[in-house]
Amino acid sequence: VKDSNREHTIAIFNLTRSQLEAFRLDETEDGNHTVHVQYTSRRDGEIVDMPSEAAQADADTHDVNLYRNYYDSMTDETMVEIQKADCKCDIYNEYGTTYDPTDSTSTPVIDEAHKAQTIFYDIKDFTDGNKNTFPLYIDTDSMGAVTLTSSNPGVLTINPSKVPHRADRFDPDNPSDDFGFGTMVTVHAAGRTTITATIESTGAFKAGTYTFDVYIYPDPSAKPIVDVVERAYNLTRNDGTIRPYDTLRYTATYTNTTPNSSFQNPVLTI
Repeated sequence: VKDSNREHTIAIFNLTRSQLEAFRLDETEDGNHTVHVQYTSRRDGEIVDMPSEAAQADADTHDVNLYRNYYDSMTDETMVEIQKADCKCDIYNEYGTTYDPTDSTSTPVIDEAHKAQTIFYDIKDFTDGNKNTFPLYIDTDSMGAVTLTSSNPGVLTINPSKVPHRADRFDPDNPSDDFGFGTMVTVHAAGRTTITATIESTGAFKAGTYTFDVYIYPDPSAKPIVDVVERAYNLTRNDGTIRPYDTLRYTATYTNTTPNSSFQNPVLTI
């Protein structure tokens, strides 16, 4: 923009949320950030102070030299508010597909049928020579660090369970908003657990959470074996003796010692 003999430059910041994350935009409490524009006569090479020297150098070496016609300067900082957006945070159950999280060329199946809702499996699906693992795919447009948890690690665990910030995956030549990744679930025993994925907030996106339950049913053909421990407590005195009219409390603890088995309609008689 020219104004009389002066030339003005308008700086326009046109950045995507992925670019902001890749540049590691700091997270602020109120979403406010500061920006400024810095003017420099040169960014590389030699700067000369006389226009005749610049012309002679260019004629001799055909190098791009620039006459220093203005002093380096910087504008005042300007406050800019960047409102965080809701990030995409979905999990897809890849059990039964060919997806392999350890293979960078493997493609997950992302459709409504594979979206992880409440999942039911039999323990025999992961024993008797079958793989005891199945893959999950976390689909997100945020680079924020991700933590995956199982509420009952005795039933299943997740690896990796912590995935760091993924700014290294941003390619300025081929920009994308796909920063999803795969992980592997290992089934250990029958039971119920809740899987939770939490994406940390960044300077561009809010935090995201996805939760679903997994039920691993026991093997109905496995015979349960019960171990019983009985205890009696004297609620009247604690000197180790029992006297007439003392109040006693009896407890019995029943433990099924056969892994991945269960009782069907048990009856307890006292």
